[in-house]
Amino acid sequence: MTSKSELNPDKKTEPKSNEEKSSEAPKKYKSKFNLLDQGRLMIIGTSEETTKNLIIIGPKSSGKSSIFSLLTSGSPNNYSDNGTCGINFGFMRSQNSVKKKVMNVFEIGSDLENIVLINTILNNENFEYTSLLIILDFDNPNTQLNYLIKVVSYLRKIFNKTIDPNIIDANIKNKIASYPSGMKPGEVDVFPLETYVIGNKYDILEKIDLEKLKWLCPSLRYFCYINSLSLIFYSSKKKETINALYNTMVENAFGSGKKENLKKYLQKNSTKALYINFYDDNLASIGEPKIPVTVTGNLEQRWKETYDGLWKNYKKSEKNNTNINLDQNYFSQFQESKIDHELKLFNEYKDSNEKDKYINIRKKKGTYAKDKKGE
Repeated sequence: MTSKSELNPDKKTEPKSNEEKSSEAPKKYKSKFNLLDQGRLMIIGTSEETTKNLIIIGPKSSGKSSIFSLLTSGSPNNYSDNGTCGINFGFMRSQNSVKKKVMNVFEIGSDLENIVLINTILNNENFEYTSLLIILDFDNPNTQLNYLIKVVSYLRKIFNKTIDPNIIDANIKNKIASYPSGMKPGEVDVFPLETYVIGNKYDILEKIDLEKLKWLCPSLRYFCYINSLSLIFYSSKKKETINALYNTMVENAFGSGKKENLKKYLQKNSTKALYINFYDDNLASIGEPKIPVTVTGNLEQRWKETYDGLWKNYKKSEKNNTNINLDQNYFSQFQESKIDHELKLFNEYKDSNEKDKYINIRKKKGTYAKDKKGE
């Protein structure tokens, strides 16, 4: 009789290649659960399998793909820069269980216009087992609160149209049941899904002045709190924030029964990366908005005005504008650098009026005519 090893001689003798080793479950971000399988194969739940869903949404270029990569491959850097078109799919699977436990991870590409694609994922059967990540882009802090308010409102409308109201109510009651005794659910319009707002690119945000952080952080906390959303600041360049997000999602997906271990990440200090579960916050801890009570408007309006006021004159290109008057001796040595620099500045002015304004500035400097002559 022929043995299995004789039928497959190569299998028993060939050592694993470097490529095969690199494809194994990553060990960089350790938790109780390992990523056993990776790929694009759709997982269908059975009586022996517990399946959850995680849906990632956010503005274009906010870093959704990096977070998707972290959760499905163990590294935030295993993705292309081409952007996601439609829905990207992967999964995490726990091997430390008698039953198979799987979390399907969906990344919805682009911006608000694509969020309607969530209807292709959600239904009455899986609504209870679905969580959301709403990604904010701190590279564009001036627009992120408006985005958060719009997307939460939009999602509520989608749920009300597509999901059985009894299922939505049951989810809300289960969420309220997790509130500690000190909470006041009457202050909160409870969002029906377990949702984490991820303030991405925190490494950029922490470079702004402390006065802005002092008011940005409680502003976001307030709007997360009144919608029962958890708030986590994240950066793919900071190991502590990577570990916090990764282990939170592992616990959310596979429920090790050690949720208390996540409390070590709790952080409400506005000068550091925030990590606040919705049930750990309250209005007294958040404080009062910068816009005083004497100003017309309720608390929600005053917090929004506080946030918007931080970025009233904000322009993403301001840091580049400070480089306009560089040392002319430097430019005389490196003419190509000067051209690249000026072209970059010129292209940042999107509308024609601003371009005309830019050209007039160059003419006053006496450099525009020279450039035109050179052409």
